[in-house]
Amino acid sequence: MKNILLTLFSFLFCAEAGAQGYLDYFPPESFREFLNSLDSLKECKQHKIYEGEYINCVDTSGLKQGHWIIFASDKKPIPANYAPDCKYEEGNYKDSKKTGVWISYYPSQNKKSEITFANNKAKGYAKMYYDEEQVIQEEGTWENGRWVGTYKMYHPNGCIYYQWNFSKTGKKEGEQKYYYSKPCNALWMIGTTENGKETGEWISYDVGQHIY
Repeated sequence: MKNILLTLFSFLFCAEAGAQGYLDYFPPESFREFLNSLDSLKECKQHKIYEGEYINCVDTSGLKQGHWIIFASDKKPIPANYAPDCKYEEGNYKDSKKTGVWISYYPSQNKKSEITFANNKAKGYAKMYYDEEQVIQEEGTWENGRWVGTYKMYHPNGCIYYQWNFSKTGKKEGEQKYYYSKPCNALWMIGTTENGKETGEWISYDVGQHIY
């Protein structure tokens, strides 16, 4: 099959491009990726085609592989406010386990979140978006069902709202900061926590002090 396709592509592109051949139009890397996708497709007992891309592969063992797009119509019942043909989420599967970054969407089809998965569990960098503004709402590292390390929440205008630090057990630990929405990123309050509880002195600032 590869030989037939290669001959066909060579004929079509060479006829139009002369001595340069199809490689001017179809770079070697892209052509190899195309051929590799054919190999992958052979392993699929079922798949869909969406905007020219092969998606939603189920291999001969019944396992989900490669890039998947989950539409609202794939959810039972269809989520509220979604049209059936709206995207709900998309990302990659490896042996029916989510891997890499998965993107979810609002009914408006604006991006809702980007969450990193490993072995079918949310683990790693994650960020959520405001729907209409399409600016980041919150971001940080998600692990074992909780935020760890530095976590940030933002105002709808894109300015930071607060910056918290979490321990590996998901409790607020260390320096914690809160900010005004205007002027953008002006510090409002700062203090420390230990094992999830406020400790020591907490200092607040007036807007006019403009501590950043």
